[in-house]
Amino acid sequence: MYVMNRKGTLITNKHTANQCKVTGHKFYTYHVILACSETLDDNKFIIDHLDIHQAITNIRVTGSCEEIQKRIYRAVRQVFATTETTLFFYRCILTPEADSVAYLEYIKLPPLPAGVKRPRELRYIVS
Repeated sequence: MYVMNRKGTLITNKHTANQCKVTGHKFYTYHVILACSETLDDNKFIIDHLDIHQAITNIRVTGSCEEIQKRIYRAVRQVFATTETTLFFYRCILTPEADSVAYLEYIKLPPLPAGVKRPRELRYIVS
């Protein structure tokens, strides 16, 4: 099992009233943690982190942190759907603005293909 980390910045597309009671967050930082199978593509990667970043930065960055989190998750799942790599575990930390004292984590155990089991080592990531 591999664990990939990717961090980046999302620029707000449109300011909305449900951004933590403050209209107008200029940007968000994200940190995704992805546990996946050891299946390598033709270039000997599990998945290209730039594909993950591009998919995330192409989402619509509006609304609440909860809405943005779900869009990020869907974008990451779509990238993995184009590969033979299985995503076992997903975690994303989303922080509005750099000096924010609050952040939101979103953790998912994505559905697995038939006959595939989550690795036991996953417990070290979750704990």
